[in-house]
Amino acid sequence: MEKIARIKGTLSIIQFKEGKNTILFCPALELTGYGANEVDAKLSFEVTLKEFLRYTIQKKTLNKELERLGWTRKGKKIIQPDFSDLLL
Repeated sequence: MEKIARIKGTLSIIQFKEGKNTILFCPALELTGYGANEVDAKLSFEVTLKEFLRYTIQKKTLNKELERLGWTRKGKKIIQPDFSDLLL
C-alpha cells in the first residue's frame, strides 16, 4: 500500500506569456508548467509539482534538493528562500 504524504505550504509562482503559450514558473523549486492557456498551464504545473514531490520523496532526496535550492529549516518548518533572492 502506498503511503500518502501531506505537504502544506505556499509557493510564489510567476505567470507570463511566451508566444502563444502561458508559462508558470516557481523559482523556489525551479519548476515550470505551460499550456495554451492559464488552465492548461496550471494543470501542467500541478503534474510537474506532484512528480517532483513523488520522485524526491521516493528517492529520499527531498530535503537535500530543497537545501540545494536555498530552503532552510526552522524547527519542523521548512522555509523557502526570499522571493527577491531567487530572482538575482
